[in-house]
Amino acid sequence: MKSRLEQMSIRRKYLLFILIFLFPLIMVMAWFSIFSLRVSQREIAQSYSLSLEMFADRVESNLAKYKMLASSLAVDGNLTALNQAPVDADLMIIWDYDELLSRLYLLATSSDLLGEIVIDMPGKGRTFSSSSGINILHDLSIFENQTLGQWELNEREGTNSLSICFSSNNYVNSGSVLSSIYIDITYIKQLLRSFSDDSSGISFICNDNQQIIVDSNKYSLDVAELQRLLFDDGIDGSGTIQFKQDGALYQVHYFCGASSLRYGFVYPNSIANKPIYQLLTWMLILLILSILLIILFSNTIRKTLINPIYKLISAFQEVKEGTIDTQIEIERQDEFGMLYEQFNDMTSRLSQTMNDIIRVQKNLERSKLNLLQSQINPHFLYNSLNFTYRMISSEQLEAAEQMTLYLGKYFTYATRINTEVTTIQEEVDNIQTFVEIQKLRYSGKIDFCIIMHDTAISDMTIPRLLIQPIVENVFAHGAYTHEEMIKIQLSMNIKEGYLVISIHDNGKGVTAQRLVEIKEQLSNLVRNDGFALSNIYWRLKLIYNDKAHMDIESAELAGTTVTLYLPVSFQMEGGNLDV
Repeated sequence: MKSRLEQMSIRRKYLLFILIFLFPLIMVMAWFSIFSLRVSQREIAQSYSLSLEMFADRVESNLAKYKMLASSLAVDGNLTALNQAPVDADLMIIWDYDELLSRLYLLATSSDLLGEIVIDMPGKGRTFSSSSGINILHDLSIFENQTLGQWELNEREGTNSLSICFSSNNYVNSGSVLSSIYIDITYIKQLLRSFSDDSSGISFICNDNQQIIVDSNKYSLDVAELQRLLFDDGIDGSGTIQFKQDGALYQVHYFCGASSLRYGFVYPNSIANKPIYQLLTWMLILLILSILLIILFSNTIRKTLINPIYKLISAFQEVKEGTIDTQIEIERQDEFGMLYEQFNDMTSRLSQTMNDIIRVQKNLERSKLNLLQSQINPHFLYNSLNFTYRMISSEQLEAAEQMTLYLGKYFTYATRINTEVTTIQEEVDNIQTFVEIQKLRYSGKIDFCIIMHDTAISDMTIPRLLIQPIVENVFAHGAYTHEEMIKIQLSMNIKEGYLVISIHDNGKGVTAQRLVEIKEQLSNLVRNDGFALSNIYWRLKLIYNDKAHMDIESAELAGTTVTLYLPVSFQMEGGNLDV
């Protein structure tokens, strides 16, 4: 048993090969796309997280410096002594105030502080600022909500600032020296903006009091919901959370610094995935180009290899179906061109050989047909001549004269060698001549009638001597004795594309078993030269092939009916038959 692959056509094998090749390619490209998407998303997230940590480290280093400065000033002994000095000594130490302001200004300048350093001395009721000089401290209640040692958002002189405050004794009272550093919020936002502008995101800073600084809320995010996510979940360290708003998904990267500040960066997934989608687009374009190249290559293979093979197979199929003179148009000079040339040469020689065989076969069949047509019942000839002799001997000269005329007319038609085709009318006339001869023999014992249902039938053509032998067979085998009436009916009709010729007699007929034997002989093309029906059946096959039929119906003591079915479309012109 051959495998299914071996039984497949070349075209299907080729298509299967293309599918087997394309399927893994598409699967690999799809897997690579998904893998690239995940790797790219991870790399982008790691990149943002690393950038955020670097940004936080840079800010934290500056804030740590400012925090240390504020803490150092709060515990400075000179400032504590100045705060605790008697009031009446103010005039003596006024120069110390100027020295303090100069020192604060120097510290602010040397640290590149974009803000101010403030020393509050409740004992003296004064505030010393690196930018605004000496001011009166009216009330300590402004420090009641101040968390010492922690960066907070405060408003100072109408400006929002990020500030941190330290006390010399960790309390806020008249004996404390409060050291504060205020950083302008504008500077903080500039830092945040410098980080977020290159990445189309939003950066922010928040403290433990859930105070948040955002550079610009360009995506109109719900800041309260963002704060809830950052503080209610108890997150710490660094990581990534997702934030969803109005159907859009945002990634939030956060980092908790040493100064208790939290740094964050928010960006929509669409922006982060944009380079990934661009990569996938290029990969899709590459895949489509690859498929197009494969299709183009496969189409070239099909035209150069597959189609020529099927062209040759189609030509062989035509030869198989009988068109042996099939020729293939040669349009190429490669190996297929050589095959086509050899095929054309083969079919040309085969066609010539078949024509020679057909010509010889036609000559043989023509000889057979001529032999069948020339077979005249010798008994009819002998009986006719003998009966004529007896009529002359008995001086029935007029009857003998008629017999001679009928015999001459009959044998003239029967022995005609220049034509093999005749009309129905000529055949019927010859049959009537034959019947007249028999009437002279049987003297009034013959009832012969002809029924032609269509006048156009008389002009139709049939092979010569096709019907007369059947009529003659009635007298040779069907009649009982010379004493009984012999009835013969010849009817002709056109039915369903056939010329139907029926010859019926009232003779003795044949038994059912003999009828079966006769039909078997005819169906098996068994020749019986002494049997007129056999010769007629052979002639039908030689002339009409399988287009004509002959049917025999008979019953013992009930007569016989022989029916011929000749195709109306198979009309022959006068002259010789082209068998």
